[in-house]
Amino acid sequence: TGGLDDTQLRKLEERLGYLTELEDRRHAIIKSITGGKEASYLARWSKQAPSFICGDLNNDGTPNAILDLTFMINDIFRGGPSPAVPQSADLNGDGTPAAILDLTFMINDIFRGGPAPTCGQ
Repeated sequence: TGGLDDTQLRKLEERLGYLTELEDRRHAIIKSITGGKEASYLARWSKQAPSFICGDLNNDGTPNAILDLTFMINDIFRGGPSPAVPQSADLNGDGTPAAILDLTFMINDIFRGGPAPTCGQ
């Protein structure tokens, strides 16, 4: 637990639940606005490869944050939306975005001071 006591762990769990709900609502709103086709809509209007920040799965401009971790967990385990730019979720650069190894990579980066993601760049 990295030296965290039960009270701190409960607060983190509550905060993660809140942020997960917030992220789910955000995606529901985006889906209602775009009909669930935001990535294809953006691709139609862009003639170049999509730009992205490695590790910024939810496109909020902050890579490898708790919200990105929640986004990836929702994508992998709960059938949530995939990142608009899949390459942003290939944290370990193995060519497979948003996989268990990428999730482990992000957890190590955020909580254990592991290496920063490369996304194959």
